[in-house]
Amino acid sequence: KSVMEEEVGVQPSSSWQALHVLDAKRKAIDARIEGIKAQRRKDASKDVQPEHLIVLVHGYSGTANDLNYLKRAIDGLASHDVPSTGSAPPGGRSVLVHGAVSNQGRTGDGIELAGERLADEVMTVVETFPSLTSITFVGHSMGGLIARYA
Repeated sequence: KSVMEEEVGVQPSSSWQALHVLDAKRKAIDARIEGIKAQRRKDASKDVQPEHLIVLVHGYSGTANDLNYLKRAIDGLASHDVPSTGSAPPGGRSVLVHGAVSNQGRTGDGIELAGERLADEVMTVVETFPSLTSITFVGHSMGGLIARYA
């Protein structure tokens, strides 16, 4: 068997016919690739954009990981996880839960500086997701004071 017979499944009678067969196979593959790309664009347009931001603020000497259990619990309440944007309960608003990181290792600087850093971090999140319409802050201990200042 020739390479053409094995690769394409036909025995060409001429080089010209072989080129036509290969061209037809290439066009079929290109069409499949375009179909996949179109489906991905369609799926991406269905991504849920968050409307509500929940900011979790750790306490003195804490990290965002301190509140991971709470983050998972909130995400679990909204039964449909959506990568990168949060969760949407059936018939409800989509939610983005954000664990604040701007004050990790820097809570000793005081509430005023920590609050300013948190405000800057929250503004960055809001700029990233322009669909947000409301914000809730959840603070643990000193994190509550920092959130109030922000």
